[in-house]
Amino acid sequence: MGLIYAIAIFAQPVSSRDFIKGDCYYYRAVVQSLLNDGDLRLENNVDVDPYNGQLALGKNGGFVPKHSVLMPIVSLPFYFVFGDYGLLFFNFIVSLLVVWLIYRLNRFFMRSVLSAITTFLYATTTLFLNYSYNYSPDVFSTMLVLSGLYAALRRSYYGGAFLLGLSVFAKLTNIVPVLLVFLFLVGEITKEGLRPERPAGSKLIGIGRRLVGMAFFFCLGLLPLGLADEALFGSPFMTGYERVVIGKDLSGIPLILKHTGLFNRSFPEGIRLLLFDKANGILPTNPILWVSFLGMFLIFRERHGKWLWLFFFMGLSQFLFFAKFDQSLASHYSNRYLMTPIALSSVFTGLFLRFVYEKTASLRARVGGRLGSGWK
Repeated sequence: MGLIYAIAIFAQPVSSRDFIKGDCYYYRAVVQSLLNDGDLRLENNVDVDPYNGQLALGKNGGFVPKHSVLMPIVSLPFYFVFGDYGLLFFNFIVSLLVVWLIYRLNRFFMRSVLSAITTFLYATTTLFLNYSYNYSPDVFSTMLVLSGLYAALRRSYYGGAFLLGLSVFAKLTNIVPVLLVFLFLVGEITKEGLRPERPAGSKLIGIGRRLVGMAFFFCLGLLPLGLADEALFGSPFMTGYERVVIGKDLSGIPLILKHTGLFNRSFPEGIRLLLFDKANGILPTNPILWVSFLGMFLIFRERHGKWLWLFFFMGLSQFLFFAKFDQSLASHYSNRYLMTPIALSSVFTGLFLRFVYEKTASLRARVGGRLGSGWK
């Protein structure tokens, strides 16, 4: 997959640096400000109108990042060594991690060959191929969510909780599916702790310890978010999305917009656009999703159905969340807001491919038998 993504990248005009597009410009500005100025004041690091709704008003009155600063901090060494091309290289590595995680999640439910086929289809026929040529916060965010989920699947609950907490720092809207995972893991830990072979007295103590430990690591993953918001906005519960600068009044005072006021679409219209919009709908731009819908009907026959239901509701929760969002089509290709649901849908595509393979096994055997008898 690395070779395919490398070819896709170098088929683009890399020297033009047009992989820095949309919000990427402001994420790069954070990296430049940290390296050149040692701060997060961005007014001297952007050459566009700072009142255009892409920056936030800091606690001391300056212009600071509206978006998360986690990806810029993690990618800073790449920029320090290679400049803008380092950010593309960073995105290339994260994209490959997403592809690998798609494979590992599928591998939990099916054999390696079918997992590899499903992963190849998702790596080459979905938005992930396009966004490999980018400096994408959405690919980075998806990588963290999938990492936390994979750790949880392997029963590394503490590591999974920490990564899921970090994923909220990477993108605030991850809080909805992440809380679903957290509640699911609470149920898993409780169920495991109540096994009949354990003494009654130790059961509750063991459950309590594991739940407290998971909550601790989840909060540890959230801690950088709170510290960043405290430093930028004066409160760990205040984010840049609540202090977006969209202009100034006649006296020069900045006008502030809260993103919480941007959820005005009706559900029917929002769902239609997310699914069928020609440029940004997930079905026209990721046609493999039609197969995943068929695979969802197979959840009931699966041994690990409870995990599949978790995947389903994680994807559904983000889909419904962005169906209400006024700017849900703000992507240069497909729909970057729905990367995580698209990645999670791969397991349902894999289930359907496995179902077809199993149902055609007898047909293949009969055909093979006839061909074999013809050679006798």
